Amino acid sequence: MSKGSQTKLHRRAFLRGAAGSVMALPFLEAMIGPGRAAADPPLPPKRFLVSFAGMSLGTDRDFFTPDGYGAGYDLKAGLAPLGEAGVTDAVSVVSGLRMPYQTTGDVPTAGWNGRWHPEQLVPLLTGIAGGADDAGQDLTWRGPTAEQAVGDAIGADTTFRTLDYRVQPASYRGANVTFAGSQGRISYRRASDGRIDPVDPVISPRQAFDALFATFERPDPEAEARRAFELRRRRSVLDLIGRGPRARLLGRLGTTDQRRMERHFDEVRDLEGRIAAIAPTVGGACEMLGDPGEDPAIAGVSAVEDADGNPIYDTAQGYSDEERRATVMTDLVRMAFACDLTRAASLMYTREQCYMMAQPLIGEPYDVHALSHHNGPAVKAERMGRMLAWHVKHFARLVRLLRDTPDGVGGTLLDHSALLFLTEGGRGFDPGSGQEGVAHSAENMTILLAGSAGGLRPGRHVRAPEGRNHPVNVTLTAMEAVGVPGGLGDVRGRIDELY
Repeated sequence: MSKGSQTKLHRRAFLRGAAGSVMALPFLEAMIGPGRAAADPPLPPKRFLVSFAGMSLGTDRDFFTPDGYGAGYDLKAGLAPLGEAGVTDAVSVVSGLRMPYQTTGDVPTAGWNGRWHPEQLVPLLTGIAGGADDAGQDLTWRGPTAEQAVGDAIGADTTFRTLDYRVQPASYRGANVTFAGSQGRISYRRASDGRIDPVDPVISPRQAFDALFATFERPDPEAEARRAFELRRRRSVLDLIGRGPRARLLGRLGTTDQRRMERHFDEVRDLEGRIAAIAPTVGGACEMLGDPGEDPAIAGVSAVEDADGNPIYDTAQGYSDEERRATVMTDLVRMAFACDLTRAASLMYTREQCYMMAQPLIGEPYDVHALSHHNGPAVKAERMGRMLAWHVKHFARLVRLLRDTPDGVGGTLLDHSALLFLTEGGRGFDPGSGQEGVAHSAENMTILLAGSAGGLRPGRHVRAPEGRNHPVNVTLTAMEAVGVPGGLGDVRGRIDELY
């Protein structure tokens, strides 16, 4: 235990100095409260994310799952963005996953009833059987989703227990609604009275930005001008803080934290010396992002049906600049994790049964859902691979941002995170139609898991072992990695091969 008395400090404590100068503090033992031995190093908080793509993996061919196993796995079209972002060694691929089904009688444990959209999402996201059985009993959404369970467990002390975002703002079909029934959501929370409530995601980057930064103190312009002048004149933020505040802080700390702070001061001085020749910039691990501006306009429906029920596509509609929306929301998730505003989040890139127009993103004159239903199997699978790559590109960017962001007393945000990338389905047999090699299948599912929280060893392709090959087994592995062990719904057991 550290010698000397110490005062409890808040996790986001900082030092104030002259001319409005502020310096963030490193992670200190004083931030974890009494009763913890100094021999136990202060641990940065864990972060957890569930992201979702509203499409399946392919038809009779797979342009997503690697052929080889272990490290250095091959990158097909759907996973190519991992290599382009340089994060292949930070992401594990887990294949061989499936969800049981039964088209008559009782729905299997953690399974579905063979009817696609959205019955199969329930076991995928909650580990509980989905759909209605023959008796008409509605089995939909009877348990919380993973990020809500994690938020309840480790996010109570953060500004936002969870953050839930969706990139695609509307359905682009029919009335072009934001929400319809269970569609457009992947988050459900258990209320205090035991009922399961839907959690509507934020679909506006503008609103998401305003909500996050309402917690920030916006700088006074005059104080900022004085601070800039002093920085130009004296350079060092340590000079602006002054000896008095530093000495008072050290007097409140135990000896271990005192040494850590002295080292922090030395590192700050050294860093300032190395960047003295560079024009000053405002930033840091926890920083206020640039204003994203107003949201892109929400487009109209992507298709109408002719007299025979065939869709007539309008490639000028069905797209609300999801590229820009995804970029902003990715930045907001990174910032929220870096500033410890939340420790659990969901990011729904596209809605299930996605009718977003594919033309602006991959040059195909269809909506995303139609990519798996038009033309021959090989053509459909290749197009789906390219569309999956758009989703993976944004996931890979988040992985890279977290890898490049320092965290706490050591390591990066990614070192202390577990990030999941789920798809709506796999490929193979469709019990609803009785066909093989189609997209409406919960066979041959694959999930991406990024980060090193809790001892995870990323960067490998792992085939899930029999008996631990439900998609929720991967989710449970990620949950345990961030300190939330146990089960989810009716599924138990992590995949040890991911450690």
